[in-house]
Amino acid sequence: MEVFRSEMFYIFVRNESSLWWNRVTGEFSVRSAWDLSDIEDIECLGVTEGIIGKVEHSNIYDPRLIVIKESVPMGQIYFHHTIYKIKSISIINLGTTNQEVDLLPCTKHGSSASINRSNKKMGGRLFENSAFLNKTVGAVKNVSNTIKSTTQQAATQVKQTVKKQRDPKVAERFEKRLTDELHKIFDDSDSFYYCRTLDLTNSLQRQYDIEKILDAEEGVSKPVTDLTRWWKHVDDRFFWNKFMLKDIVALESPCCDEWVLPIIQGFIHLSQIACDPPDANPLNTASLSGSSTCDETFTLGVISRRSRYQAGTRYNRRGIEPDGKVANYVETEQIVSIVCSDSIHRASFVQVRGSVPIFWSQPDYKFRPPPRLDRTEEESQAAFRKHFEEELKIYKQVCIVNLVEQQGRERIIWEAYGNHVLKYNSPDVIYATFDFHEYCRGMHYENVSILINAIADVIEDMRFCWRDNRGLICEQNGVFRVNCIDCLDRTNVVQTAIAKLVLELQLRRLGLGGGGLPAALRQAFLSMWADNGDVISRQYAGTKALKILLVDV
Repeated sequence: MEVFRSEMFYIFVRNESSLWWNRVTGEFSVRSAWDLSDIEDIECLGVTEGIIGKVEHSNIYDPRLIVIKESVPMGQIYFHHTIYKIKSISIINLGTTNQEVDLLPCTKHGSSASINRSNKKMGGRLFENSAFLNKTVGAVKNVSNTIKSTTQQAATQVKQTVKKQRDPKVAERFEKRLTDELHKIFDDSDSFYYCRTLDLTNSLQRQYDIEKILDAEEGVSKPVTDLTRWWKHVDDRFFWNKFMLKDIVALESPCCDEWVLPIIQGFIHLSQIACDPPDANPLNTASLSGSSTCDETFTLGVISRRSRYQAGTRYNRRGIEPDGKVANYVETEQIVSIVCSDSIHRASFVQVRGSVPIFWSQPDYKFRPPPRLDRTEEESQAAFRKHFEEELKIYKQVCIVNLVEQQGRERIIWEAYGNHVLKYNSPDVIYATFDFHEYCRGMHYENVSILINAIADVIEDMRFCWRDNRGLICEQNGVFRVNCIDCLDRTNVVQTAIAKLVLELQLRRLGLGGGGLPAALRQAFLSMWADNGDVISRQYAGTKALKILLVDV
């Protein structure tokens, strides 16, 4: 989309719609793109891929708009939806001072294509062939001048009062530090993704449920391929920039749908994998739909969605909040898709990780501080109940896999978790405990197979989501909730092992293979999950995960 600046507004133009940000009042409005023909003294600043949202900090940090400067495609999911990763951002100040905005140049108008301050208006250059050139701008100019003379005077008085109450040098340092941190978050983390035609916050199974709701509302059956159809149904847990877009959402107009772009934080990887040759495939690909006209490759992908609740770094965020939200909560979905006989077959399996859902902490005043319980058992049980009520509402059943040490410094957390599970006493919660460090001591990570064999029946019964163009073939009944103390290294290994077994099941059902994974596919699978563990670890702990995934689990 193109970004323009006039004396009173920043204006974003996408297709036939435009979003106007008042540089004095800070208010947003949505208009037709043709309304630019009524504005004089306008310049094109460049182009942006989308608006992330607004940031501000009371009287310390003036409102700024974060927009996507650069993004890179990560590949296509389900063969039709391109997913992008944000590479860099630009920050636009609200104030009337014409700051330099760092955007990619606009090929249509040139970078920062200022129009001279003569009687020639930008509208004539933007819409040379438009019938809207006959519009008059007298009324618009009068209204703009009135707004400017009143609101700008009031805004100036407020800013002068605020500046008197703070040290300008301190404020300047704070603003620079915060701006630098914003750039660091987006430019260096490789953690933020978006897609304009697919809901990244919801799993394949939840997307199917949303499609049924939308079809019922609109009285017609059609796929969800337009952002304006589904963004109001996004999963609130993973809508990372929801608060930053609140002023646009508050317009409560269908016209603003074009400007709401949900961003997720986490990890996404998509790989194209060659199918086994027919003579090596124990199940003929014709088993999918009675025909052998399947593509020679299939897509293997992982999408990890990090919750925006109880977000923060290790040691600063542990355990649970009173409303049931836990630290380092991540939903990871493994996806396989292939085109066969003009029908797209999609299979996915979801796992979650999250901190032990009780009140506990680990003060970081020394190396490896011992965990401690922070509140009474009754207080923890109330929050514990809220957490699992939400989990069961979303996933129906939960199989807890607790990897916390059963002896030593972690024992207090292990005992408390088990006691709360027993007290909750839900028939829809399965509790499995596995002392990872005890069983895998000496880097014997292959012993994770002991756990996998023990829960193999649960994996089989849980199944996975599988759908084609005609609808849902089967659905996943439940979810594995895996945790250790940090929900990082040990959790990564066990989730990888579970995902490996499920992938073998998915490929057999899709007619793409049998037995274990071929060497090339196995390496791609393990690398993908290792990278997933690295990124989640950097987001929570600031360091990479231990490379213990590249073993035979």
